[in-house]
Amino acid sequence: MLPAPLRSRIKCGNRLVPVLDTGPQKNRRYRLSQEKAEQFSLYFRLLYNRATSPTYLFTKESITNLLKLPFLELYADYYSTVKEHKVTTLHKEEIGYFFLDLLLKHYKENKEVAFYAEKLHVSSKYLTEALTLVSGKSPKEWIIHYTLQEIYALLENPSISIQEIVQRTRFANLATLRRFFKRHTGTSLLQYRKQDLYKNNQQ
Repeated sequence: MLPAPLRSRIKCGNRLVPVLDTGPQKNRRYRLSQEKAEQFSLYFRLLYNRATSPTYLFTKESITNLLKLPFLELYADYYSTVKEHKVTTLHKEEIGYFFLDLLLKHYKENKEVAFYAEKLHVSSKYLTEALTLVSGKSPKEWIIHYTLQEIYALLENPSISIQEIVQRTRFANLATLRRFFKRHTGTSLLQYRKQDLYKNNQQ
C-alpha cells in the first residue's frame, strides 16, 4: 500500500502502468535480485519525497515520469532473462512483455499495430490475440491508452500550448489530434484543460 500522501497526489496512477494478467492457473512470481530490489526501493523513496515536498515546482510531472521507471526496469530485466529465446517461438505472455517494452519506446511516433507486429515477427492478428489474452486489451487499445496518458499529462500543464502538444505527441496536425482526443474521450482538448484547471483550483 502506498503512503497516503503519495496516493493523494497521484490522480492518474492506474492509467500509467500496464498490468499483464497471466491467469490464475500459472501463479507466476518474478524474483528480483538484491541489486534490483535496492534500486526499486530508491525509486519509491524518491516518489514519496516528491509527493510530500511542499516546495517542489513540478510534482505532477515528476511523479508521472518516475512511475514509468520501475516498469521500464522490469521489462528490461525480464527481456534479459528470456533473450535467448527466438521471438518467433515466444509464448503469448512473452509476446505481451516484448510488445509493452516496444510500446513504451515507440508509441509517440508509431501508432499502428502493424509496426509492432513486424518488430516481433508475428502477424497483427496473432499479436492482437496474444495481448488480449494476457492483458485484457488489444494492441490498438494499448496504443490509444499510452497516447492519451501523454496528452492528459501535457494538457494538465497550462504552460504547454496546444500546438506544442501536437508536436510532442507527433500528430500530423492539430485537427488530427483534436479528432483523436474527441473520439476517445468525448470531450475537446480545451474542455479537458479547463476542467482540470478548475479541479486543481478547488483542491
